[in-house]
Amino acid sequence: MKSWKLTAALTFGFFGMVYNVACSQGSSIPDMPRPRVGMCSARIGGKLYLIGGGTQIVRGQLTSVHATSTVDAFDFKTATWDTTVAPLNTPRAYATAVALGDSIYVMGGADSAGGRIFNTVEVYDPTKNQWHYSEHMNDRREGAASVVYGDSIFVFGGAGSEGFRRTVEFYSPATGAWSVAPDTVVWGRAFHHAVKIGKYIYIFGGLVEVAEIFAPYRYVERYDLATGALQIGFAWKYPRAFFEVVVKGDSVFAISGYGAATTNEGFYGDVELLNFGALGSAYENESKVSLRIPRAGFIADTGDDGNIFIFGGISPDYNGGEFAVPSVEEVPDPSMQLIGVLEHKNANPQAFSLAQNYPNPFNPSTAISYQISSVSEVSLKVFDVLGREVATLVSAHQNPGEYEVVFDGSKLSSGVYFYKLTASEVAPTTAGKFIATKKMLLAK
Repeated sequence: MKSWKLTAALTFGFFGMVYNVACSQGSSIPDMPRPRVGMCSARIGGKLYLIGGGTQIVRGQLTSVHATSTVDAFDFKTATWDTTVAPLNTPRAYATAVALGDSIYVMGGADSAGGRIFNTVEVYDPTKNQWHYSEHMNDRREGAASVVYGDSIFVFGGAGSEGFRRTVEFYSPATGAWSVAPDTVVWGRAFHHAVKIGKYIYIFGGLVEVAEIFAPYRYVERYDLATGALQIGFAWKYPRAFFEVVVKGDSVFAISGYGAATTNEGFYGDVELLNFGALGSAYENESKVSLRIPRAGFIADTGDDGNIFIFGGISPDYNGGEFAVPSVEEVPDPSMQLIGVLEHKNANPQAFSLAQNYPNPFNPSTAISYQISSVSEVSLKVFDVLGREVATLVSAHQNPGEYEVVFDGSKLSSGVYFYKLTASEVAPTTAGKFIATKKMLLAK
């Protein structure tokens, strides 16, 4: 039987060196009361529950953690910790969790006693502060990904004792039973993520087996719940595993994690934007947001102001990279810092033009397309009805081509806005300067 445990490709040895980070300097956010790696999480109201995990990785491998039953809750409104949450009945790391209704479901994971992998499910009742066992899954899974769709929970992939799983299971509290979906994911993967956007579930990142080596993966699969169809979507820029995501509208922000990074011992220290839906297809854009501490095996979520909060995990810059980082890092709202621009490089437009945004009306993001027929200095700005500039989407020297820009209006009020394209040819022909303005409606 083949072991799914990682080879030396993802084994970390830091030669006994210790790097200490001043975790809370310059921040009013308190450190984690019990720092951990390999947690799962779920959110009810303004509280984020950080569940299970362990205090350190074993033998330098991210897949091997001393499991714990600890559960703490972070209140985003008060920036305080609640350490009185009842512990799990079973210590587990790399489980997956969702909130459905007023309950939290924790599924699968593994312990540290011989690497047992679970198919058990625990449910938390916050009104009673109690955990109880529920109907167990059909398969044992560690590092699986889960999504709530309607009144059901869908679980994708994960690692079992015989390797990475391709099966999909779903559960409905109304029936109280787990069922195996007829379709499987294209690639068996673990320590990945799944997100629901519109009618689709997108599955991306994680580890897959390639030539008997388990390595980070960069292909996105799209799962259509209406038909059960799965398909490979696109390849994003950086293969990642043990990373985190937050979702804002049609945008997914992939955060840090471990992969093919050439610095920080293979750990990423960035936030990468992937945009779905608004363009009718998916594409990615590398971000320019850098984290203070590169991490893997952590938890991330957004506060009420849109900022990202990052909890725990491990980092090569903290305690030799094997003990969980206690600090909580707050990252300013990336949707206000990142603009994804997609260029169709093979296009050869014969004229300048500005298209109507789509969708319109929109909430909260929309795509704006334009084309440039000669090398130009390009400016694309958004204004409110009083003529005040609210965003600069493009200010760059651009070659001929067709472009699409995603505008995120999540921080703006509902209403009419105008976007204005100005393109000044570097070597003027007949056009010289092109200016066009169009109207769009943000409807929240």
